[in-house]
Amino acid sequence: CLGQLGRTFGTAGTAAVLRRLTAVWISHAHADHHLGLPTLLAAVERARTPPALPLGARHATPPLLVIGPHAIGRWLERYQALLPPARRLRFAFAHNEAVNNPRCTERHWLLRQSGLGLASLRSVRVLHCPDAWGIVLDGKAGWRLVYSGDTRPCSALAAAGAGATLLIHEATFSAEQSAMALRKRHSSTSEALGVAAAMGAYRTVLTHLSARYESEASAAWASSSSIVAYDGLTLNLADLPRCTAAAPPIERFFKAVAAGEAAAAAAESARLAARSVSIETSLEVQRWLEEVVVTVVRTAAGGPG
Repeated sequence: CLGQLGRTFGTAGTAAVLRRLTAVWISHAHADHHLGLPTLLAAVERARTPPALPLGARHATPPLLVIGPHAIGRWLERYQALLPPARRLRFAFAHNEAVNNPRCTERHWLLRQSGLGLASLRSVRVLHCPDAWGIVLDGKAGWRLVYSGDTRPCSALAAAGAGATLLIHEATFSAEQSAMALRKRHSSTSEALGVAAAMGAYRTVLTHLSARYESEASAAWASSSSIVAYDGLTLNLADLPRCTAAAPPIERFFKAVAAGEAAAAAAESARLAARSVSIETSLEVQRWLEEVVVTVVRTAAGGPG
C-alpha cells in the first residue's frame, strides 16, 4: 500500500494523502487484504505529527477509523499489546455490520463530521469466507460507489448497489476458469460483469486479478463499460464517461512492456550463453596449454642430459 502510494504521489504527496486519510475499510480477514495495516497506521501518525511538534500534539486529531471484521479488531489489539507505549497505534475500530446501525457513533461521524461528503453507507455480507463484506457508498453529490471485496457473484450486493455509478468488483479468474472461481469462492471476469449488468452499474473496474494472468492478457478483458485495474491506477469519478476509451491504449502499453521484457530476457539469455561459451573456450585453451607444458616438460626430461 505505502509502496504504491509512494510510486504514485512521491514522498511529499504520500504524506499529504496520509494526513487526509479518514478511515480504512477492510472487507475480510485474509492476509492479502490487511497485513500492511499496522504499517499504514504508523505512517498516518507520522504524517500527522511533524517532528517539530511535541508528542502530545498528535492527539489533537482523531484516531484513524478502521472498519472491518471482528478478527481484524482482535488482531490489531494483540499487535498493539506487543508494542512499547511510545509506539502504540492510534485507531478506533468498528465492525462492518455495526456501521449499518443508525445509532452507531462511527457511522454518525462518517456521515456528518468526516468531510467525505457521504449521504449513506451500507456494509453488505458477501459470499467468500465467514465475516466477509462488500460496501455501498452514496455521495451527497449523487454518485454511488460499490466495492465487492472478495466474493462469489452476490445477489444481495447487486440489489444493494443498484444503479451504481462505479462498481469495483473482484475478478480473480478468467471466464474460462469459472469452475476454479467456484471452488475458491471468487468470481471470474464474466461473473463480475454479470453482477455489473444485474446492478445496472454505469462503469465497472475489474480488480484482484490472479498473478497467473499477464497484464497484457488481462487488459483485454475490458468492455464498453468496464476497465481492468492495474498497479498505480488513479480514477476520478469525473473521468468515468471516457475511462473505457483508455482500455485499448492500456492494452497496447502492457503488450509493449511485455515485448520489451521478453526482448530483455532474450538478450540476457544470449549474453549468459555467450559468456558460458567464452568460459568454456578459455577452459579448453587452458587445458590445451597445460597439455603442451606437460609434453614439453616430458620431452625435456627425456632428452640429452
